Amino acid sequence: MADIYENAFITIAATRSPNSSRGCFADTDSRFIAAPVSGYSGVYVRVLTPRWPPIWAMHDSKMPEWPLLTRGWVYQELRLSTRILHFGPEEVTWECASQRRCESGLNDEDWAADDAYYDTQGYASWPYWRLEREPLLLWHRTVHEYSGLRLSFETDKLVALSALTKRMEELRVNDRYILGLWEKTLLLDLLWNYEYLPSPELTAVFPSMNSNFPSWTWASRENPVGWKSHLTTTLASVCVKGINYTPCGPRHMGFPSGAEIVLQAPLVESRQLVRNVRSTLERLSRCQPDRGPDLLGRASRLSSVPDHPDANVLLEELDVEAFWNDEKVCYQHLYDGVLDEGTGATAEESLQRYFLPIGISPPGTGDRVWAIQVQRKPGTDKFQRVGFGAVSHVMAYEADLRDEAGRLRIDSDISVEVLRTLRGRVTAILDRMPTQTITLV
Repeated sequence: MADIYENAFITIAATRSPNSSRGCFADTDSRFIAAPVSGYSGVYVRVLTPRWPPIWAMHDSKMPEWPLLTRGWVYQELRLSTRILHFGPEEVTWECASQRRCESGLNDEDWAADDAYYDTQGYASWPYWRLEREPLLLWHRTVHEYSGLRLSFETDKLVALSALTKRMEELRVNDRYILGLWEKTLLLDLLWNYEYLPSPELTAVFPSMNSNFPSWTWASRENPVGWKSHLTTTLASVCVKGINYTPCGPRHMGFPSGAEIVLQAPLVESRQLVRNVRSTLERLSRCQPDRGPDLLGRASRLSSVPDHPDANVLLEELDVEAFWNDEKVCYQHLYDGVLDEGTGATAEESLQRYFLPIGISPPGTGDRVWAIQVQRKPGTDKFQRVGFGAVSHVMAYEADLRDEAGRLRIDSDISVEVLRTLRGRVTAILDRMPTQTITLV
């Protein structure tokens, strides 16, 4: 079927139809038809037609005008089509590789070959032809858009993306596809982050686990996922020691018959880092806040290479953050009953987890080292991925607290310098820690 859509002259899409019985055609609502304004010759007004959703991941119940675009199987069919004629709720829309045009002109957009323009934009707005030069970003964008769409059967999670997976294999020469991730970028691919569905009725629902897939792949979650943009560097002390994966059928179809990843990395206990945050809070409650230059001075006195031989002492400098829907949930708040990603774990259970740090924030984006949360699988010596988060420096957390309280005013140049110093410190501490070899299932 993939070849049919890719080689078709045009694809006609009943984008307004919630099912196969409604067809393409509909009468335009009178609100969207221009009507003359009494007393003003030649002046007409009408209500604006529905806006085209900005990204695939936003095609949900808040945008009922485009039901076809909420369906998972449709995603790759439309991505592969070279020309599409959408029959929408109020107008017809044309879409191809270079532009989108509609009857009202409201949803018109051009994707011209203008590299200079896209150099100033985030990759989420890049056209697909430009993303093909960056296969890592193209795959992350693809999964982010696709993972929020609806499937009748969750066992189709990777099958419904298999045609785009085969096309991706052509861009990733000598690479290997492993259940939604890629071998050459496996460490960065592991840093997917769960996101809420935008639908109001679903925002209070924690992501359920799909037992058809191992915990380390995004396909094990039934809700949307994404990645922190432009993460390209990993800790020197983290590496993949082995991949034990036997596909059942064609690899791009994503049916596993056993799948494990063996990692060598430092493991940071959540409970240890929570104590660091509490110590910081207690100290802040007893002292006056530092001014910005004082904070810079303290940061500057930290050598980028840790000088203490005891890893436990070095750990006292680190802070931990858990992330839920891209919003920080510091662990000292977990005792208030916050549940955690995918498992519904209590606060106390969350403290029994480990952070496995992987990705280093690019310069200018903060001091964090991004991590996955892991926990021993009951009754085994293997680990499951149970969350996402970051490791940073307690001094950066202290600055955040004071800034939020309106008590600290740090000049932007000082702030950048502090974060640069702290990022180097955090990275050096983590690379100095002893590593462990664990198996993720």
